[in-house]
Amino acid sequence: MSENELAEIELEFSHLIEISILPEEGRLFVLEPDKLTLKKLAIRYAIPKVADLRADIFAVPTSNGVRISGNIKANLVRECVASLEEMEESVDSHFELTFDRTVDQELSPELLEEHGIEKTLELLEGPEPLEGDNIDIGELMVQQLSLTMDPFPRKEGAIALSEVYGNDVETSPFDVLKSVLPDETVPGQPVKEANSKKTQGKN
Repeated sequence: MSENELAEIELEFSHLIEISILPEEGRLFVLEPDKLTLKKLAIRYAIPKVADLRADIFAVPTSNGVRISGNIKANLVRECVASLEEMEESVDSHFELTFDRTVDQELSPELLEEHGIEKTLELLEGPEPLEGDNIDIGELMVQQLSLTMDPFPRKEGAIALSEVYGNDVETSPFDVLKSVLPDETVPGQPVKEANSKKTQGKN
């Protein structure tokens, strides 16, 4: 996402750094969102709660941009995909990214059409494109945490709701009709033997 696009969005947590003033040896940034921001992030992630979040991000300037490495630690409250019960998830992850002003490749239909899937993936594995002299390491932290979270959180020992409330006995439409109508009127069902004999006697 470009700097201009980010500027048009109200981000939950933003921390801009100016690359040109970074020391050659790099600089460490410690990011710890406050409680209100954690609530906003929970809404963004569509999860019950972000209990705490911290990122130690080290930024080193390069000739054409910046190299970022970071460690993210977080404690989250998730919803089990099986039982829908709340559960805890702890995140402790490391990431490394390079942003380069000479790179302008972003995933697009035109890029796929020009290079094909395999070549496009190779291009995207390199440095990330960079515009201007600023980079938002706050939003970068938020995105990296999203990528690290378990996409299908399941509580240990959880029993799926379908197993708890599911009906093991298959019920046909005729069974439903039999519960509310006389047997003789249920379509597709044989008439009782006693009724059949009465009919034969009349003939």
